[in-house]
Amino acid sequence: MSMMGPNARGRLITTVTTQREIHVQEGRRVTLAPGVDRALWLERLQNLESLLARADRAHTSHSALVDVLELDGHPVAIKRFPGRSRWKRATDRYGGTPASRAFEAALHLQQHGIATARPIAAVDSAAPGGEGVLITAWLAGTCSFKEALIAAYTQGADSPHIMALLQSVARAVRGLHDAGVFHRDLGNQNILLAQAPDGSCGAPCFIDLNRARLQTTLTMRQRAFDLSRIHLPSDFRRIFIEMYFDARAPRAFTRAERHYRRRFAWHTATRRYRHPLRTWRQRGQSHSDYPPPRALWVWDPCSVQAIAALRGRARRQLMCKLDWLRMAIQSLRHATAVKRSARDLLKDAYTTPVVMQGRIGLAISDTPALAAFEDRCLAELAGIHILARFYAHQPEAAWSATAQRLQRLHAAGHTLTIVLVQDRRSISDPTRWTAFVQTVLGQVGSIVEAVQVGQALNRTKWGIWSFAEYAALATVAATEVRRYPSLALLGPAVIDYEPHYLLGALAALPPAVHFDGVGHLLYVDRRGAPENRQGRHATLEKLATLRAIA
Repeated sequence: MSMMGPNARGRLITTVTTQREIHVQEGRRVTLAPGVDRALWLERLQNLESLLARADRAHTSHSALVDVLELDGHPVAIKRFPGRSRWKRATDRYGGTPASRAFEAALHLQQHGIATARPIAAVDSAAPGGEGVLITAWLAGTCSFKEALIAAYTQGADSPHIMALLQSVARAVRGLHDAGVFHRDLGNQNILLAQAPDGSCGAPCFIDLNRARLQTTLTMRQRAFDLSRIHLPSDFRRIFIEMYFDARAPRAFTRAERHYRRRFAWHTATRRYRHPLRTWRQRGQSHSDYPPPRALWVWDPCSVQAIAALRGRARRQLMCKLDWLRMAIQSLRHATAVKRSARDLLKDAYTTPVVMQGRIGLAISDTPALAAFEDRCLAELAGIHILARFYAHQPEAAWSATAQRLQRLHAAGHTLTIVLVQDRRSISDPTRWTAFVQTVLGQVGSIVEAVQVGQALNRTKWGIWSFAEYAALATVAATEVRRYPSLALLGPAVIDYEPHYLLGALAALPPAVHFDGVGHLLYVDRRGAPENRQGRHATLEKLATLRAIA
């Protein structure tokens, strides 16, 4: 197919191929997609200015204007590309104009069964630097990948929902690349998702193809360039890339993706200096954006825990550096006393008789099938200790169900301890945490022996980013526990063997908070067996150290 230029003004020149038709009319080059009504659209495009005047503005940006117009009962999108600079016109000779690139890429995607807005026509001005127009079907009932992620983050979607969303988009992007389309502007906002009546998201659809290039095969660097524009928390990004490859990413891809991501971050950070007037004109405009990284809190019902959205480096950058100093100071301050006390405790190990009655317990689950099995087992066990967790992210009905179960277990002679497990909203919305604590204690405060405040404060995936945030949770719980004189308060619920965190957390507590016991979560078989060592400490030495700190 040859791209033919205009002859005399108003003369119509037509080139017919098996895929598209190219016409030159009124100083414009018009390309029609196969299957459209040729006569009807040529007539409409003869009066393109009047067509544009009737359209409603749907989107405005510095690079294009998007209008929507209803024709014959069907909405169409009209994307207008402004005039091009001399430098960009020179590059357009080789890659095509924005309108023609988007048109050809859309046809190519349709031929390969990949969803995009159905192309209708592309119009390019014959005058140098003239405006270009792309006409496609309007995609109604869709939301962008960005909007879907923001909704998932802010509305408390769980891990399976988010993973299904990531996998759907990752597979679609892989199909886009395998079809030979190098998008070159693959941001989250340029991936649309069809919305079903029940609110679920359908197959991804790709838009804004005006920078796209058609290739026989995409290189790893080209794939990395596109995926570097996908905005996700660092660990979700790792999962997304592994979904894209259905395996771990090749090393060449990883290096290129990291390079392009840094380059794009720098490009974004310097935009205000490169385009000061545009930045000034856009001031005050509201743009829905992602929640801050610390606010990300995603629950995984399969593993019954929060999952990490950020990888190590990104996570450490957000942690409180003052807490690191506090841990170092407290570790140095108490090292000698803790070591001496732990040594004395170890001398009595395996020599002093220990009564095991009342020292064996079970942490129960709120999963219905597992809970029923546990209750059958507990019916055969006389009065063992029960640990139950109340989760702040769950609805009040779930708290009531757990409380009713504890009432039955208490009547059966079991002693009870509960854990008040926070989410990120517990820190950002203190009134919500207070209501949670009051509700739970109001239901079971008179029948339990102890309450542990918080869960794994040294793992940010559980929503706590500093000792000060944990201290705020503990202060509320301590105030409410005072209403129940027989109720013991436990904390600070450090997980794994990190005694420096335990020392730092205890030192950061306000004077009004006093724990009756140290609640700690320790994996006794982290190295495969209790007698295996982590550094110089096996389980016995770990327990002695933790008790010495207490």
